[in-house]
Amino acid sequence: MADFTADAYGALNLPFSPEAEQSVLGAVLLDSSCLDTVAELLPRPEYFYQSNNSMIYAAMLDMFTLGQPVDFVTVLEKLKEQEGFEQSGAKTYLLQLAQLVPSITNVETYARIVRDKYDVRTLILTARDIVEEASAGGADASTLLDSAEQRIFDIRRGKNMQGLQKLNEVIVQTFDRLDLLNSPDSENYR
Repeated sequence: MADFTADAYGALNLPFSPEAEQSVLGAVLLDSSCLDTVAELLPRPEYFYQSNNSMIYAAMLDMFTLGQPVDFVTVLEKLKEQEGFEQSGAKTYLLQLAQLVPSITNVETYARIVRDKYDVRTLILTARDIVEEASAGGADASTLLDSAEQRIFDIRRGKNMQGLQKLNEVIVQTFDRLDLLNSPDSENYR
C-alpha cells in the first residue's frame, strides 16, 4: 500500500504510515505500559506525521512524564483542554484507534515504522534545503559540504537521542546525586 502524500512542500511526497501511527496510539490506549517502549523510540510528538496523531501523542507524553495514568478517559480529558484539536470527533477517533490495533505485542514494530518514516521525511526535507542552499550561490563548495554533512549527521544523531523519562525518576536521580555530593565522600563524586 502506498504511504506517500502530497503536502505543503509542493511536489515532494513525504512518506508516512497512517496505520502504524494509529496502531501505536491505539496500543498505548489499550495498555499504557507500552508507552515505556514507545517513548524510547518516539521521544517527541513530531515523529507523527498526521497532526491529530501528533496532538494525541503529545498529550500522552505529557501525562506519562508527569506520572499520570494514560488511558482512553484521561487522554480524552487532556485533549478537551487543548486548543486546535477537533473536540467533536475526539471521542470517536480515540475509540477507532483502540479498535484498529492489530496486536499490542507488535507496538515496538509499529513505533519503528513511524520512526523510520519520520527519518526519511527529515532526510527528504534536509536534502531539499541543501539543494536550495547550493542553488542560491554565494557559498563555496567546502562550506556547502560542511553544512550538508552536519545536517545529515544531525539526522543520524537523532536516532541515538535518549527518550523521555518520568518526572519522578528524574527527581529521584537528582536527589540521589545531591546526596552523594553532600556526603562525607563527596570528593570521590565530583
